Parts: sequence; structure tokens; C-alpha cells
Amino acid sequence: MKLENIISNPVITAAGYLGAFGGLFADFIGVNYAYLYSLTAAMGLAGIGFYQEYQKDKLYKKPFLPIPIIINISNPANSKNALNQLIKKIEEEGFKNHLENLQKYFSIDPDDLIFEYKGDIFNKPVLIDFLKILKHDIEKLEKKIPQGDMFYIAYIGPVSVSILVGSVFAQDAVKIFQYDKSINGYVEVVSVKDRIIKEGINSLEKFDFQEIKKENNKKAVLAIDISSHKINVNDSSLVSYGDVYYLRSKEQKGTISFNDNWIRYIQEIFYVLNKLQTEYEEIKLVYSIPVSIGLGIGMAIQNYWHILLTNYQQGEYKDLIYTDEIQYYL
Repeated sequence: MKLENIISNPVITAAGYLGAFGGLFADFIGVNYAYLYSLTAAMGLAGIGFYQEYQKDKLYKKPFLPIPIIINISNPANSKNALNQLIKKIEEEGFKNHLENLQKYFSIDPDDLIFEYKGDIFNKPVLIDFLKILKHDIEKLEKKIPQGDMFYIAYIGPVSVSILVGSVFAQDAVKIFQYDKSINGYVEVVSVKDRIIKEGINSLEKFDFQEIKKENNKKAVLAIDISSHKINVNDSSLVSYGDVYYLRSKEQKGTISFNDNWIRYIQEIFYVLNKLQTEYEEIKLVYSIPVSIGLGIGMAIQNYWHILLTNYQQGEYKDLIYTDEIQYYL
């Protein structure tokens, strides 16, 4: 246990005051055994304080501390229920009483772990402000943890915004959990440390890649098709925008199975995007993908490239926001 932590522990501090002033009070009232009572109480308090520091020290010695994060974007789902499910996952990994420990030792309350946006995602100024607040609050959480941390993320909302949210965690170690309707719960699908999602690859294993239309325009459309909803890549609104490319999953079941290599999908999408952004001034993304893949894409591309995100609604892909419209620092 570190000496500075022992000294700063409020219970041990209180024990010190009780021991010091208890003797003075006993002398003042002229009752000798009162000092014995105060000394005994002080020693009891000190014992509690030392136990707290011992428990905290055990947490410090773990290689990392899991921080569950729930991000709910304009969705009626119960965020607190999602948080409880992530806490259960963490406790199954050996972090007992995790929520209580976060509160007791790191002053992290449950409300600090839930981020909700209840507005219209097409209200760009408000959405951008939310993302900036999210970035700021995530950094505050990191500063409270003395050793390495890993964010356990459950995202609830449209995939378009998941890409923006992913960029917030671009420099962090994360585990991403995808909602599984069949079990009404969350399943870990991605674990990211260092730069694994940007590791170089030389070929596509998970996708078939097609050039739908190439006329050497300055703009391009990349359609990414993984989920059961299929994209009409010959849609006039896409074809008129620029050159059109199509990444279609080779998975025949309509979407990715939970035991598949989700990181490989993210790596391949990043690989194609990286090539396209060197050839075009602007890329428009349309997608039918799980939200966890969206988070991974955001972590990979961040907000440096000029990429137009879209949101599918009412039978069409509506332009939402450019990734480089969001700048977190001056």
C-alpha cells in the first residue's frame, strides 16, 4: 500500500483526529477511561481505513480495470438494464462487487457510466456538442483510474452515429458488446488493444469487392453490406453521387455470427477505405452493418478523412454528417 494513499484516506484521518482530541477531551472532563474508549474507537476506525486501502491496493495490482460504458442514441431501450448486464459480465471475469468498488474507491457513480442522447440525430450542432461532452467525460473517467483501463462498451442506437462514437475511443483499449436478441443480452464481439484494427492486410477474406461504376470522379460511394438488409447499389442517388464500390459479406446467413472474427471485418473495411481516400476527395458511406462494426470503423478512421456518413430511413440513405466536421481540440 502506498503511504500517500494511507495518509489521504478519510477514515484513517478521522481515526487520527479521534485519537488526538480524545485524550484532550478526557483530560478536560477528568475521566481517565474516556481516553481509553476514544483510543479504542480510533484504532477501530484505523483498521477500517487500512482494510479499505488493502482492498483498493488489490484492485490497483490488476493489469487493467474494466469501465462499463452505455451509449444510448435516441433509443427507448433501458440503459440501466444494459449497464447491469455489463457489470455482470465484468464480475464473471473476477471483479467482484465491481460497481460498488468503482463508487467506493474511484468516485465513479453509475450515472457517470451512461451517456444518452435523446434528440434528433440530424440536429448537427446538438449532436456534435453531445460527442464533445462524451469525449470530455470519458477522459475524466480515465484520469480517475491509476492503472490501465479498458472500456466495456454497449452501444444502443443507429449505426451512423456509432461510427462517430467509435472515434471517441480511438486511442483506448475496448471491448465491444453486441446485443443478441435471442438471449435478450449482450455478447462480446470485439476486443481491441493497440492498433490491431489498423494492422496491414493484403487481401479480403470476409468480403467480395465490386466496382459498380467507375468513371474517375472526384467523389466515391462505398456500400458496405453485412446485415440482412441489402443495399441497392444501383440506386440513382448513389450512382449520381460518384464512382460506386460495393463490399458485400461472404457470410451466407444474412449477418455475422457471434463467434466470427469481427475484427477482421473492421480491418478489411479500413483497408478499402484507406485505399479509396487516397484516390478521392470525398467518400460517401452507405451501410447495412451491426452497430459494433460501426464502432470499430469509427475507431479506425477517427475524424481525419472527409467521409460523409448517412442514415437509412424511410427507404433512403439520408446524408447525416462528415466525419471531419467534428473537431475535439483546437
